[in-house]
Amino acid sequence: NHVHLQRLFRVYGRHMIGVSTKVPASAHGYHATIRNLMMQLGSMATDYFDLVLIEHPDCTRRDNEACEGHWLDTWRALEHLYNKKRIRALGVSQFNVQHLKILMRHKQKHIPLSVVRDWRDPLHPNLELLNWCKQNNVHCQAFGALGGQHLSKSNVLTNPVLINGKLKHMAEKYAMTVAQLIIKWNIQKGVGVVLRTNNTQHLDENLDSFALPPLSKADLQAIDHLLTTHSSPTAKREPLRFTVPGDGSVQVQGGGVINEDKKKRNVQTQQKQKQMQQQQQQRRQKDRERERRVLPRDERQAGDGRRHQEL
Repeated sequence: NHVHLQRLFRVYGRHMIGVSTKVPASAHGYHATIRNLMMQLGSMATDYFDLVLIEHPDCTRRDNEACEGHWLDTWRALEHLYNKKRIRALGVSQFNVQHLKILMRHKQKHIPLSVVRDWRDPLHPNLELLNWCKQNNVHCQAFGALGGQHLSKSNVLTNPVLINGKLKHMAEKYAMTVAQLIIKWNIQKGVGVVLRTNNTQHLDENLDSFALPPLSKADLQAIDHLLTTHSSPTAKREPLRFTVPGDGSVQVQGGGVINEDKKKRNVQTQQKQKQMQQQQQQRRQKDRERERRVLPRDERQAGDGRRHQEL
């Protein structure tokens, strides 16, 4: 791909070609990110990227070794390259809302988060992420828009999106393919679509989607809520774990964020309180034993009686 890009630069000029790339999940860390992107710049024979995304918040390496740093370190490196005019826009991929809230809290204020890319199709509309992007003025991009993610994330043998009866019926009404229908749905919702194909016919059909008539508001809403009427099994996201410097280990599960450091502190506080109570009880017991050794028997009995009355 990099060789083909160099040819396009020579024919059309660098300013006519938009270049987007990703920092791989194996390159988390400040210096690792800079090394990776500088190597990509050299391979493409250009001195800047139009858009750079963090591929995934979790570190994944084939050798199972730990990454150099955290995804926040990678973001710091992207901010540095942004300030040096090496990157024109920053984004992230496969970040959920909890990740994004942490990013917004730690990033430099003058450097915008421009793009959030994630899985989105009619049976996985990802409305929570889409709403967050709209509220925070961030452009949302969809990958797996035609349903390919279902084949890799569940036990289905056929793509449940492309064979969905309601989508096929709606596409026939507009005289378009199901793929074109999905592209129109995303575009009218303000969502960019990232598609990949080796079929030139499919490529032409995808490009023709921009000239097709718009979908009605009722049909847009029907696609939004198609998930509630779909019975085929879809994949559920696994709980994610990640560590934020200063915030501790964080677990995202069931839509909530659990801060492991806070849990540990709470447990430690409870343990200290129990220890203090035990120490107080031990001191009281020792005081009572000391009284019994010092006081005569009659006075001990009288003292014990007074103590029972007080209790």
